[in-house]
Amino acid sequence: MPPGFAEADFFGLPSHLLRLRSLRRSVPVELDAPLVEVATSPEPTPFDRRLELDYRRARPRMDWGGAFTCAWFHVTGQVPAGTRGRVALLLDTDGEGTVYSRAGELVTSISSRVSPVELLSWQRGKNILPLDDPRLIDESGRYDVWVDASFNGKLVQPFGRARIRRLALVELDEDREEFAAEYLAGMGMLVTASRNPHVAEAAPAEMIEAALDSAWDAWKMSDAHAARMALKPALQGAPFPDLKLTAVGHGHLDLAWLWPVRETRRKAVRTYAYQLRQLQEYPGAVYGTSQPQQLAWIEESHPELHAQVVEAITEGRIEPQGGFWVEPDTNVPSGESLIRQAVYGQQYWERTIGRTVDVCWLPDTFGYAANLPQIIRGAGMDSFLTIKLTWNEVTTFPHRSFVWRGIDGSEVLVHMPPEGNYNSSAAPVAISATHLDYPEADVAPEALLVYGSGDGGGGPGAIHHSMLRAGRSLPGLPAVEHGTAAAFFQRLAQWWDRLPLWDGELYLEKHQGTYTTQSDIKKWNRRNEFALHDLEYLGALAWWAGEADYPRALLERTWRDHLLFQFHDILPGSSIRRVNAETVERQEEINAELRSAVRSALTTTEAGSRTEGAGASSGGARTEGGPRTGGAGASSEITTNIGNSPRRGPGGEPAAADIPTNIGNSHGGWFVNTTPVRRAGHVKVRGEWRTYEAGPFETVALHPESGVGGVVATDLTLANQHVAAHWNEEGALVSLTAHGREFAAGELNRLVVHRDQWSYYDAWDINQDYREKRAEVLRPESVELLQDGPRVIRRSRYRHGRSLVQQDAVLTADAKYLAFETRVEWRETWRMLRAEFTPTVWSEEVTCDIQLGTLKRSTLEDTDALRAQFEVCAHRWVDVTAPDGSAGFTLMNDAKYGHRAKSGLISLNLLRSPVYPDRKADRGRHEFRYAIYPHLGAVEDSEAAALALDFNAPVLVGSGAVPAWLGGAGQAGAAVGAAAGEVAGVGEAGAAGVGEAPFVVVGDGVWLDVVKASEDGESLVVRLHETRGREAEVELDVRLPYSWVTECDLLERPIPGVGRRRVGLKSLAFTPFQIRTLRFER
Repeated sequence: MPPGFAEADFFGLPSHLLRLRSLRRSVPVELDAPLVEVATSPEPTPFDRRLELDYRRARPRMDWGGAFTCAWFHVTGQVPAGTRGRVALLLDTDGEGTVYSRAGELVTSISSRVSPVELLSWQRGKNILPLDDPRLIDESGRYDVWVDASFNGKLVQPFGRARIRRLALVELDEDREEFAAEYLAGMGMLVTASRNPHVAEAAPAEMIEAALDSAWDAWKMSDAHAARMALKPALQGAPFPDLKLTAVGHGHLDLAWLWPVRETRRKAVRTYAYQLRQLQEYPGAVYGTSQPQQLAWIEESHPELHAQVVEAITEGRIEPQGGFWVEPDTNVPSGESLIRQAVYGQQYWERTIGRTVDVCWLPDTFGYAANLPQIIRGAGMDSFLTIKLTWNEVTTFPHRSFVWRGIDGSEVLVHMPPEGNYNSSAAPVAISATHLDYPEADVAPEALLVYGSGDGGGGPGAIHHSMLRAGRSLPGLPAVEHGTAAAFFQRLAQWWDRLPLWDGELYLEKHQGTYTTQSDIKKWNRRNEFALHDLEYLGALAWWAGEADYPRALLERTWRDHLLFQFHDILPGSSIRRVNAETVERQEEINAELRSAVRSALTTTEAGSRTEGAGASSGGARTEGGPRTGGAGASSEITTNIGNSPRRGPGGEPAAADIPTNIGNSHGGWFVNTTPVRRAGHVKVRGEWRTYEAGPFETVALHPESGVGGVVATDLTLANQHVAAHWNEEGALVSLTAHGREFAAGELNRLVVHRDQWSYYDAWDINQDYREKRAEVLRPESVELLQDGPRVIRRSRYRHGRSLVQQDAVLTADAKYLAFETRVEWRETWRMLRAEFTPTVWSEEVTCDIQLGTLKRSTLEDTDALRAQFEVCAHRWVDVTAPDGSAGFTLMNDAKYGHRAKSGLISLNLLRSPVYPDRKADRGRHEFRYAIYPHLGAVEDSEAAALALDFNAPVLVGSGAVPAWLGGAGQAGAAVGAAAGEVAGVGEAGAAGVGEAPFVVVGDGVWLDVVKASEDGESLVVRLHETRGREAEVELDVRLPYSWVTECDLLERPIPGVGRRRVGLKSLAFTPFQIRTLRFER
């Protein structure tokens, strides 16, 4: 469960809480009421346009806006004559604000957003603005301050109204401030003495209580210094000797969540501006920054602030901690996306501070993929920090410091701050929680304390630093010292061999709904991963051949936005509606930009026309890919009774979002295969079906369809030479035969609507016991058979309340799988639509496709931990194979990630309908596809992985002459290879016409995943990985000109000890799931 905040027990000390309330009014001595004017706007107004707004007088208790309202506050006044102490403005506006001088100079920031310890302290947030900067106040005491503010909701939540609490000019006194903080620390010691036996022995509760009472008596006599002296017995003593804590400041900032991205950019400015001032006031403190995306935004909007941050980094006052561009989700992104998170993140650090970082910092991500250690290691990091596994709902994660081994054998050092918090108060109760919940303390007597206030709270504030000062010598508690996470991990590494080992994924027993929520975001994420891959491949080949410039600017811009949208509250679907809508809008734009560039690359002599693709024929991997409008390959005459007509682009054509294929028509056109698997299928060009068959990376001519046939259809049966499916009279799929055996033990593709009950983490969580609630099995209201060229379609229509489902069961001539193309008009609330399968083959393990590898998970439910894994994340496919390896059953999908594989049932989560934080999450129209593939033999030896890749990859068709950089010689597609009307077989490279593959992997079990220009623009980069979890040795035949090849890490840096080699890669050895990157030089 999420750990509660350490100060919760303070509310059991009512008399002391009343004293804290008194301190809030008496510590800052009010001198005067400044003149404050405010003007609001729905979106931010730049400084140089602030005077165009309409201002009104601001007063305490005034309401100035709802969630995301922006405002400029103008604060002026005169310090009263004779004032001797430090003066400050107390501006508790209920919002967050950036402070500017009248000349527009950024000075610092204020915030009324509070962490628990700030809620209890005298200051309540960071609303004290010292008037010690000559940019804000002149020599006569006249001050003039501008605050660019926003209200982002109550208690982090995006609702409520902003109400001004207090506006005052106050006088400050260090003894008063420190007494108030130390009294709070004394309360923490009182609570801690009841929990921690070491504290109880060193400072009994009775002694602490007496010290608090004596101190309060002195305070009532207006003697703050004496009050502090009275507290010393409770706060000073011999620390616990066998554990030391390193404290590093942090201001965890979600790049979007309960506020839009535009507000995150402003929060970042406020946070860094505030921290630069804090680091001046508290020498020795270290503040950590973990997401280069934030600094990139600041560099763009406030270059002078960025320069100050970089200077603080070089001076060691700010620590760069995270090597990823953002703190991403690691369940849903592809392996290459996670690699690019590291490439763009480390590249930014290299450019900005001249070095990369060693720590992967992902404190809040919802579980960690089993291949992440290899990616972390390959990107120059050896350490990993999180706290999230303390949120486990069922079992307690057993370790806080351990070694994590990935599926390839790579290992990284992991530390989870034992408090289970990245926003620690640094108060005694937090230090005690760290002390008591550190199982590895006897082995590794050091731990991290990550303290501060996040998400707009500005990081550590005065109260945090006061707590740390007290924490240096608290009786019975570990001593705390400032330091960096990097230095901590270097010390932790000395105990590497003695720390426990964790093998495989770091599964979070919570937030499993994030594999499914916000279906559109996940759909576009996958489509854009393919679009980026395709443009890089085509752009790299054309650039290497000297025929075109590499589209670097477009790729960098779209990659950065794509990576931003993989942030751990965007891609998982746990943000507010505005974030989700803006994300999908930009994802669609990215896809259109990338596909337009691909289309241009494949159209050499005349403008292309849109194509519709469908897949499947004999031999090798087939495609069911192609258009997503009307179902893959469905003709435009096929209509639906669901909702409106398909979405259209600005010119009236089907939107690029729905048809991720390139288009070609000239002389029949040609197909380019950008994948490492053999692809064959059917594609409709201007209403006419054509076929293609291409080996990995080949370009082949399209040929006219040789004739319709190959699928036998009756009212209840679809069959071809590979598979036969049979439905009963109720519309249930009850039989699937292939290879002479039955694969259906019960119903297959049973559509079920489950109750998905509300929880506090509504968009995040699925109730583990949802299957015990009453569910509704959908049965079709109508069924019809349709035929479109090589495709035979059994169309079923379902209804559930106001929701409508149209599903086409599609069998294509020579297909080895049965596809389900689905349109849904989803109008449910707290319901979940799932497709459930009961195959005849089963085992105690399910094999799941994950990032650049596979993971075997248990299908058993005989322990709490296994029951807690009732929903798991998989990418393109999951497979259950019989224990004897005789046969298996594969479920493929085109953008669905949530799966259940327990007790003989495979269940694919199709849609959810939570209400928080997006009240309309997933309501509306959806189109998606999945398929079932029965096979003989083990999954590793079947075509499952290749078919699933082909099922997802767009069908790219070019027009005009095939460019030479694709292996062509200027011939149009129909003029090359087999004669018109003849279906050519593909044997040797180029046998079907047009162009040979530029890369050929000779051998089994290794895929060539990526071809791109190097990040420095000098070389060609190729990335490969082993796919089956076995040792492999292959030859890479590169049919492009090059002189040298160098093996690199994921950042494209040469691997030490591995030299350059001349032309020829006759033997490349791979360990199981190993990723290898090669850099080719001219």
